[in-house]
Amino acid sequence: MAYPNEMGCGRVLTNCSVSVGEPDDHTNASLHFSGEMVKEVCEAFLSAGQEISVDRKGKLAYLLYKIYEETEPSDDEHETISRMDDLLLIVAQGSLHPHMGEDIARYYAKKRDITRAIQAHLNYCQWKLSALEHHRLKPPANEENQQLFAMEWTFSEYNAEFSCDQELLDSLSEAERERCHTIAWEALQAHSAETDVVLSIFVPFFHSFWSDLLIAGDMNRAVVETTRLLVQAATDDKTLWWLLAYHLHELEQIDEAERAYRRYLELALDSASALHNLSLIVEEKGALQEVLALSQNAAALSPDDELIVKNARRLTQIDEEHQQAQQKQEGTTLWSRLTDSQKWLLCLMKLYPSAHWSALLPRIKQDEHQLRQLQEDWEWLLAQGICIQSEAENPVRAVLLLEPYIHEECFQYWLVVEIARVQVRKKKNLWLPAAVELGDEQLADLSAPQRDLMQQAFMRQIAQVSLSGLEQVYLRFYRRLWKGLLIKWEMYSQLMDSCEIFLTRLPSVMTRQEMWECAYYAMDLSDYIYQTRAEKWYKAYLEQGEDPAAYHNLSIIYKRRKGYQDALQMIEQALRLAPENSNSLKQKARIQEALQQEEERRQQQELERQKQQKIREQQLKSVESTIVAHLGDVDYYKQKILRTLKATSYFTSKKA
Repeated sequence: MAYPNEMGCGRVLTNCSVSVGEPDDHTNASLHFSGEMVKEVCEAFLSAGQEISVDRKGKLAYLLYKIYEETEPSDDEHETISRMDDLLLIVAQGSLHPHMGEDIARYYAKKRDITRAIQAHLNYCQWKLSALEHHRLKPPANEENQQLFAMEWTFSEYNAEFSCDQELLDSLSEAERERCHTIAWEALQAHSAETDVVLSIFVPFFHSFWSDLLIAGDMNRAVVETTRLLVQAATDDKTLWWLLAYHLHELEQIDEAERAYRRYLELALDSASALHNLSLIVEEKGALQEVLALSQNAAALSPDDELIVKNARRLTQIDEEHQQAQQKQEGTTLWSRLTDSQKWLLCLMKLYPSAHWSALLPRIKQDEHQLRQLQEDWEWLLAQGICIQSEAENPVRAVLLLEPYIHEECFQYWLVVEIARVQVRKKKNLWLPAAVELGDEQLADLSAPQRDLMQQAFMRQIAQVSLSGLEQVYLRFYRRLWKGLLIKWEMYSQLMDSCEIFLTRLPSVMTRQEMWECAYYAMDLSDYIYQTRAEKWYKAYLEQGEDPAAYHNLSIIYKRRKGYQDALQMIEQALRLAPENSNSLKQKARIQEALQQEEERRQQQELERQKQQKIREQQLKSVESTIVAHLGDVDYYKQKILRTLKATSYFTSKKA
């Protein structure tokens, strides 16, 4: 029992050199004995009914168990296994030597007595580690015996590992889990100052079994107190640092969890989960930029993790909103410094990009005061850094902070001027709004006459403004607000006129969806011009990709024109792409019916034409026969007239 490493001498009991004498007596006798002889003696002692103490029975049973373990099983293997279980039961009833712990731990685990199994396993590990270190037969290490020393006198992680089946682990009650944890925790505390013991026994034991026991029971606090103690010895163990950080986070011990995550990331730089969890902690402290960096790194490492990617997007959006809010605040401050004339000039510069203020003169009244004001405002905006010019020949532009205000408030100042211009010939009932009266809410409540004036001003400008101004100002306004209002007011012809100009002047900017909208609303207008536009834009839409709805709508346009063959061709294309569409099937039936009716009308007209032809032929024949019948009378009168003419004297007078 005093020799700790049974593997060192092969089969310990069947072929072993044994030390004879007292422990301090260094006399050694090389005795060679047979396992079969030991087996016979042990069985005799155990079966003779002799008065043997429980402890000695346990030792005899253990010797016999090891004989069974180290020899080939008999013919009846099940009987041998049953016998070995019975022997371990006897062993367990006596006082156990730690050497027996490995086998007894397996026995208790098999019997589902997990608490005793853990106790026996840890006792065995602690004894074996100490015995290997301090045994009197341990040879000094040298180059010649390195392999032997490593095999016989080294405590490996494998010895400290403990396992049980998952079903048993899941079936443990809360009380059993608590007892198991208490046994291991008290043993760890007793050796917490011995780094070698913690690293050799308790760290492998924790990884192999203890952590699963605690996690399966949601024992977060126990995980924290255990890993906190273990990392003092295993300072570079990534798994321990992860478990400590994660369960501290679960317990909402935020500061310590943050430190643990940061330490873990020093050991595992590419851990997306740790980066994600740390970002959640740092977010609570308000360090948005660090949070964003952590989350984006996590998403880059795990692009398929929906939770991590979703969090990165959320934080990106928050950061964008934060930056926008900050820019808006700075822009508001800067905007408040500007006068109305300066705001108006900014809009003019946006609509007509210019490198020098004189290029804007054709856009304003030739008034001396206004010219001087334009020049002063231009120079002041440049001097204050509100407008910048990269090169002398490049257009002057406003700083980005003011872009939203130029697109909205400056544009309102511009609209005021344009609305006044379209009413220049009116003498009364003028509508001259102020800029503040042209906000989004106010425009939505315009009366019918005001809507028309607004549309006239809008159309006047989009037909002549520069392309950059059209895109940057008017198209934004159209997309953001005006298009929706025109649809709401059912001003479809005005909507079509506006959309036509945008599509014509900005073909590369307008989207395919806007092309669809232009065709869709034009189709509902009866005017031939709008029907033609609808056809044009549906065809342009289809050039960028087939769509059954576009083919369907084209068939409606052709059917209205009574171009039934073209309509049939279009609806068949629609059904090719969407063969089950009920509307298209009904449209095809209507077209076929119209074709049939058209054919019937054509046939009816042909029959009527033939009928009229026959009537005319009959009339001609009747006239011809009448003429023939009167030819004799005609000839008689002809001859009579000729005779009369011969007998008549001619006069040469002027009257004659």
